[in-house]
Amino acid sequence: MRRISRCLNTKILEICQQAILLEELNAKINEYLPESLRNQCQVGSFTKGCLVLITKDAGWASQLRYSVPELRDKLRCEAGIYQLSSIKVTVAAEQPPAPVKKVSAKTISATACDEIITQANACSYQPLKQALNKLAGYKPKSGE
Repeated sequence: MRRISRCLNTKILEICQQAILLEELNAKINEYLPESLRNQCQVGSFTKGCLVLITKDAGWASQLRYSVPELRDKLRCEAGIYQLSSIKVTVAAEQPPAPVKKVSAKTISATACDEIITQANACSYQPLKQALNKLAGYKPKSGE
């Protein structure tokens, strides 16, 4: 049986490995965060010695910024993350809900409506006939 890593595209494999590393780093950093901040932030990235911590709220970000110097020193000395040079705190931007597009009812001219109804009456294929009548806004009588 093949290992799952051999089945994945190399780019997807690289992304999965990066996600695993970030999750491990997140767990390690949670050990050194103050109790009140553990559930309020997570690791966003760690590149070139810069650790980015993300919070959902500006209030938590402020509290986290106050603890950054102590956290940085603990992570370097106790956690063994020697390449850590700085910690940035960012607030995750909430995505606003997508605006709902209003669909305005289109009107067609009386001449176009009459022509569509004429073509519908000449049509023998029932689904097309019904669609044309609906397009024209015409409700045929039960005998038609």
